Amino acid sequence: SKEASVPGFRIGFAYGPEEVIDAMEKLKQYTSLCPSTPAQLAMMAFLRDGVKERYLREVVIPTYRARRDVMGRLLSELLPEARTVRPAGSFFYFVDVRPYLARLGMDEEKLCDELIAQASVVAIPGGYFGENGRGHIRLTFVSEPEERISEGLSRLASFLTGKAS
Repeated sequence: SKEASVPGFRIGFAYGPEEVIDAMEKLKQYTSLCPSTPAQLAMMAFLRDGVKERYLREVVIPTYRARRDVMGRLLSELLPEARTVRPAGSFFYFVDVRPYLARLGMDEEKLCDELIAQASVVAIPGGYFGENGRGHIRLTFVSEPEERISEGLSRLASFLTGKAS
């Protein structure tokens, strides 16, 4: 149901060994009752009648691509010392902020704590994804519209550079 942007429908499916599916079904019974019949029928039509493919092609992909491009452009403009690679198949920018961290005297984990507390910006410390992620932060571009991405990156840049926006 998340693919259809209706996560509240609580509809999904799984394929696997019978014993795994049986265990999943038992766990599901403890978390919620069955989804509504109208929700199931709507999801079936979404999957069967080509609606999903059209929705992805006409709405999701262009929206995410535009948000990705806005974030990339703004990262380059607002944080010229940061290094990024434009994602081709994920929802995240992994941003190397080591020059800024050195000046601030903190690591990426402390930075992320301070960003949420002082600038209301959420970023994930790169070190959470392995040793090579140290000095990086992960930012997503799919959950907010372009205006909020711009606002968030302005706040991030202000924090990292010490300049008020």
